Amino acid sequence: ASAASSAKKGPIKIGMIDTMSGPVAGVGTDGLRGALVAAAEINKAGGILGKRIQFVTKDEQLSPTATVKAMRDLHSAGVNLVFVFTSSSDSLAAEPLAKQLGMAMVASHASATGLRTSPDVSNFAAVANSDYLSRHAAPTFLKKYFPSVNTWNIYGYDYLTGHEGWDAFK
Repeated sequence: ASAASSAKKGPIKIGMIDTMSGPVAGVGTDGLRGALVAAAEINKAGGILGKRIQFVTKDEQLSPTATVKAMRDLHSAGVNLVFVFTSSSDSLAAEPLAKQLGMAMVASHASATGLRTSPDVSNFAAVANSDYLSRHAAPTFLKKYFPSVNTWNIYGYDYLTGHEGWDAFK
């Protein structure tokens, strides 16, 4: 009872797991900066239902193992809503645990087909298009706007979504 009443008095904790270190740290640190600006604006306007927003951040390190540990740590800290994942592989690793713990995940980058098309992934939402949508739209777009081009090069990440994109593009 005291933990429940304490939670009612405290801020709304929102977790943020993203790549904060390594070669693509700019993605996560830029996302965090944006989230902190949004939280400051919301808090300045009185918060949500009179409660301040507090971000609790973790570095996914582009590692599914680190991401799963971060999800456990956030859950232990009383966080049930987690924003942002740079990596689809990390999101895929974290989603079953999040579901088991009753946590919701919202991503802007993770676009793996399995995250977007499976009815079993009910606790995951995304704000960007998926690899599935892109690969179905790309051929139509290319044929319509570039009908005379018959040779294409593609650059993609050397992991799950990059491979999905290349396989679809072929």
